[in-house]
Amino acid sequence: SSQKVINMAKIVLSNVGALMDYHAIERLYQNLLIQQYSKT
Repeated sequence: SSQKVINMAKIVLSNVGALMDYHAIERLYQNLLIQQYSKT
């Protein structure tokens, strides 16, 4: 049963990492858009 818990923890951690990556990419994209708008 401990192996199941370890597998669950790995899945949760990988999902959290993916969410953090998504938010970081989203923030970078928004910053790029803001720079584009500020140029014009």
